[in-house]
Amino acid sequence: MIFLSQKQLDILNMSFGNDIESEQRAFEDFGQGILFDDRRPRPLNNRVHMMDEGQFGFYMWHTFVRTAVLLDQDPQRWIHVDRHICLACAIDSIQHPRQSTNDSNKPNNRDVPTEILNSIR
Repeated sequence: MIFLSQKQLDILNMSFGNDIESEQRAFEDFGQGILFDDRRPRPLNNRVHMMDEGQFGFYMWHTFVRTAVLLDQDPQRWIHVDRHICLACAIDSIQHPRQSTNDSNKPNNRDVPTEILNSIR
């Protein structure tokens, strides 16, 4: 658990550094299902970077974070990440994003309207 929590934080820190706002925007996009990735070797029917397990996946991720916090693995950093996970979960519950179906058929996952997004934030 300690090893996995450190590896996840390493990836987040490498991607975002101390830019919490950029990290939050990435989680918002993740929850909306608007992160299309057509790089190989991703399968044709799995090109949107989103929570494929739906709400249950967010709950599992939250449980992982809570365990890392209880194990005193950089709790303040994980609390920030957990807030972003919860935000992405709330957006996902409104958006219900769809996965891609083939190489040229991107799903039509639209951005959540700004006023709704602001109220969730």
